[in-house]
Amino acid sequence: MSETQDDIPELLREANRMAEVVREFAWMHLEAHRDALREVLAYQRREGRALAFRGEDPEPVRVETERRLAEERAAFRAKLVSLLAWARETGRM
Repeated sequence: MSETQDDIPELLREANRMAEVVREFAWMHLEAHRDALREVLAYQRREGRALAFRGEDPEPVRVETERRLAEERAAFRAKLVSLLAWARETGRM
């Protein structure tokens, strides 16, 4: 995980200190992020089990899962950064 992605909790706290509309958008982004992570983990469970039951190595599924999780986290972070920039530009602080 990159260092910049570790600031997601702080970005969420910052959004929480802003106007209600910003908090609502942050919450919507967080819920969508959670749903996306659930989908990635469902993929891991489904595909990893299928490989394991066939006696194959599930390592490729683990690698793909980690890639997808990192991708989702980066996309979520980008949405938060964009939301906060919009809030500052429009005075919704």
